[in-house]
Amino acid sequence: MPRKLRDIVRNRPVLAYYVLVFLISWGTLLIAMGGPSGFPAPAGEMLRLMPLAIVALLAGPSLSGLLMTGLALGRAGYGDLLARLRTRRTGLRSYAVALLAAPLAMMALPLLASTIWPRFLPRILTDADRGPILGLALGAGLSSGLFEEIGWTGFAIPMLLRRRGVLGTGLVTGFLWCAWHLIVNLWSSGDAAGRLAPDLFLHSFAFSAAVLPAFRVHMVRLYARSGSLFLAILMHLSLTAGNVLFVPADVSGPAGAAWSLMVSLPLWAAVAARSRRARPGGPENPRVADPSATA
Repeated sequence: MPRKLRDIVRNRPVLAYYVLVFLISWGTLLIAMGGPSGFPAPAGEMLRLMPLAIVALLAGPSLSGLLMTGLALGRAGYGDLLARLRTRRTGLRSYAVALLAAPLAMMALPLLASTIWPRFLPRILTDADRGPILGLALGAGLSSGLFEEIGWTGFAIPMLLRRRGVLGTGLVTGFLWCAWHLIVNLWSSGDAAGRLAPDLFLHSFAFSAAVLPAFRVHMVRLYARSGSLFLAILMHLSLTAGNVLFVPADVSGPAGAAWSLMVSLPLWAAVAARSRRARPGGPENPRVADPSATA
């Protein structure tokens, strides 16, 4: 490895990680979809190519996390990564937060709104054939939870926590998480002719921009308290699966953005409430393999 690159990896490992994530995810997706002319994809083509797009996108955080763990932390880093994947005695409360935070946020205000506007009812209650929805929720949740968190929580978040604390780490990683989704938001928002459908893009972008940063703050807080990568994977799984199960069947137009904003409100309210109660020097920093690592 060239000396200058080695110095960047050593002195700015989180920056190097995120640059690598975007290069791999966005570059691979662009290549797989035939270049910029494949964006957005026609609706029928998008459904056919979605598995390939998911693999291309998930390659970024997972491969970057594993590579940067070795480069920045060495063999001890891999040992620490495996240790954090094992379940820990964190109590039922931590598991409840990991599994229920997303479904509760996705159900609370939308269900209340559905008493006036039935279009906000979750699709799991309105679709007649629930089997494919449940299968998609489980598959998408498992793949995104495992392969994304190997990088986000496996590598970047522990290092950022040592300098920025829970709120700062959550916001930085949350908005970068939102930005990382932009390319797939664009690619998957095409109409039948392959033109950008603003209504579809508005919904997917609103979810990424409004929900993901707030939810990531809660994920970081749970990880800081538990040190468990396994719980982070479960919490990510619940978010992705919940977004399949509880999103309304019709998210076209402003209704899709409104649903995302309703989901985000209790998450941001909890972020604000917890931030006001936070005490300096609280239990915010989990154990990492290399205490000298910096962002």
